[in-house]
Amino acid sequence: MSVVSLLHTERTNLPGTGRGFTTGGAENATTNAFYWDYSYAATVLALLDPELLRDSIAFYLSVDIHGYWGVEYLSGHGIGDYYAANDVALFTQILAYARVSNDWAYLDQTIGNQTVLDWLWEMATYWQQLSDNGKTDWLADYGGAHNLLECVPTYIHKVAAFNAGNVWMMETLAGILVTRGDFQRAKQLQQLAANVAADVLSLYSPGNGFWQAKYPNGTLQQVRTVCDWAYVLEFMHDHLTPSVMTEMATFFNDELRTPHWMRALSLKDPAAKLSNRSDHGPSGAYDGWPPKVIHGLVAMGLYDEAKEFLYACVNVTFLGPYGQAHEVRPPGLPYKPWVFTLYNEMVGASWANVIIESIFGFRPPLKDSENDALVPWRASDARGFEGRLSNVRWAGRQFDLVSGPEGISVDHSTH
Repeated sequence: MSVVSLLHTERTNLPGTGRGFTTGGAENATTNAFYWDYSYAATVLALLDPELLRDSIAFYLSVDIHGYWGVEYLSGHGIGDYYAANDVALFTQILAYARVSNDWAYLDQTIGNQTVLDWLWEMATYWQQLSDNGKTDWLADYGGAHNLLECVPTYIHKVAAFNAGNVWMMETLAGILVTRGDFQRAKQLQQLAANVAADVLSLYSPGNGFWQAKYPNGTLQQVRTVCDWAYVLEFMHDHLTPSVMTEMATFFNDELRTPHWMRALSLKDPAAKLSNRSDHGPSGAYDGWPPKVIHGLVAMGLYDEAKEFLYACVNVTFLGPYGQAHEVRPPGLPYKPWVFTLYNEMVGASWANVIIESIFGFRPPLKDSENDALVPWRASDARGFEGRLSNVRWAGRQFDLVSGPEGISVDHSTH
């Protein structure tokens, strides 16, 4: 169902690009592509259609990535407001293409007026234009709700999620620069990442498992949202202490999880009554949030909990392809709840993404690996089930990833 949802948004007659994926269809966003949503499908697209992903990235970079949330295919113009997620979303897509295709020469190709590597630098450091760079802190101020989750009025200004994304981009780009011998710029990024990471951690609400937004006057506002929860675990899990991760797991189970789905915002959040959408509010969740949660649970080493939550969410597939969101309802309903899920969304691909990347650990290294063996992410960690991900293609090879009692192994014997 995950890949079916993605294919449902494929278009083959788009002017300019010819072929591409719209973010939604067929009732809404039928000619639009959100940078943020595309990132949820990055690894799947890199595996199944790398040329299209590469061409899509070039198209997106032809538009002001800091002026809009995406592009409109018919006109070729940018559309909507700027989203705080833009930089990390596009960085994720570029990285997915280079890693999965093992095409690191791609970083030296020119798109617009700079190389792809220059674009990565711009994305990883754009936050400096939104920060006072250490005078009060090292956090980017992303402005109002329209730049973030739109429907959560308190989730504004300096938030943990996308500042954590800045940490990850700088740490990742530093690793790439080291492989290229650019140690000076790598060291610069590592120091900046350490500064930002320390200030992201200061946004944590001790003992509570959720994060806080920091306002221009220095006030910390609790926002019990999955957005910070998921992205801090995705981008900064190595910076978190075991006690913080335990508290975050408790928060998810107590306030966000439901028997067969989840809430994007806790009912206990001060803004819950003002957040009236089922994608980012308390009545349900964007269809991309549960896969992000599964990744977070895996990042914390909670493999059984991740597997259990994945199985629990299967009920939404009885309603057809994934959409923008599903409300928290009893299982077995014969319709898609609420108007916000009347259209299909390419974010459904994120369910396949998390199975491939996190559960089976397919994360190729940040360098040319034509002659290297693939080492799955956290290969020695048993995932709690026996299974096989077949026909994975990487670096000119094809193999299976196998989950067993000893963890994840690579099997070339069937190819």
